[in-house]
Amino acid sequence: MDVKIYIFFSGGGSYNQEGFKYGQWIDLIDNFYRLRQVTFNGEYQKSQKVGRWDTYFRIEGLFQNQFQLIGGGSYDETGMKNGKWIEPSNNFYKYSQVTHEGEYQNGKKINQWVTRYKQSDQLDFTCCGQYDAVDGMKTGLWVELSDEFRQYQNYIITNKGQLNCNGKKIGRWEINFKELNQFEKIGVCYYNEKGLKIGLQTEISESFFNLSQVFYKGEYHYGHKTGKWEIFWKNKLKNEQLGCGLYGENGLKQGNWIELANDFNKDKQVTYYGEYRYGQKVGLWVTYFRFSEEFEEIGCGCYDDEEIQNGFWIELAEDFSCSKQIIYQGEYKNGRKFEKWQEFKRDKWKIDQGFQKIGEMYYQN
Repeated sequence: MDVKIYIFFSGGGSYNQEGFKYGQWIDLIDNFYRLRQVTFNGEYQKSQKVGRWDTYFRIEGLFQNQFQLIGGGSYDETGMKNGKWIEPSNNFYKYSQVTHEGEYQNGKKINQWVTRYKQSDQLDFTCCGQYDAVDGMKTGLWVELSDEFRQYQNYIITNKGQLNCNGKKIGRWEINFKELNQFEKIGVCYYNEKGLKIGLQTEISESFFNLSQVFYKGEYHYGHKTGKWEIFWKNKLKNEQLGCGLYGENGLKQGNWIELANDFNKDKQVTYYGEYRYGQKVGLWVTYFRFSEEFEEIGCGCYDDEEIQNGFWIELAEDFSCSKQIIYQGEYKNGRKFEKWQEFKRDKWKIDQGFQKIGEMYYQN
């Protein structure tokens, strides 16, 4: 059998007899892959970057797509960045073409830096902030793009507020959400002079996106959550409270909680009800799922005093959703699945028929 090998890109450069990089090189960005084809082209002297270095990006494709210049800047003879630079964001790739543009002085960012998001051949969004000219720390008013920005999700999350001379957030910070070309304030946080959260806050979930607009309301006391916190989900045009619970004085969850699944969205409306003791789940936890109007109990199981699963459990498949309603039933022993587990499935068009067994599996302890 003939094997054909295609080389879509080659980079690299030369080493001298002492093992140092020298001359012209093409370096690849960390985690280079087909959606993140970014290269850095420039000169090394004794393994130190010097002079002009250019940044190139190629849209996913084969030979027909060429690398395009998207940024770059200059290093001095000591390898320090100086002057004007355009750099790709840490998460730069095909669906998040975000760059940062500004000035370096002796390797430190100074003055105003602008963040730009490019969609197709047009500039879709910009935001900016200042760096201190002495120590290179962020300072003053900033509008920052969310680290998890993705073009294909058609939304933008920004954070807007003040930074002190040490680069820490102070005062009021707004979280804004842009969808359908209009910004909406979805959260607000308050920080003291030391950068610690204080007072009433509205925070978004770590997995927040346009189909999973989950946010939390509650109070901070010197950087720790305290008292009652409520969990909301924006369902179409209304905010629906679906969860809540208490934080103790030590900032740990305490008592009965209703929590939302980490990937809660309109197709996976899953919640969990149970007890926390000093930040650990204990006793019986029940899983609920909403397919139409009301939540129904669909799973359950017990944790011991060290938050280890034991005894009989009914669990949802990791990719459980309205269109894939699969659950598993079986025993846990010291946190590990034990002996026979059964798999059940329910057809979303035949809810009244309930879950039907479709398989089983065995685990050794």
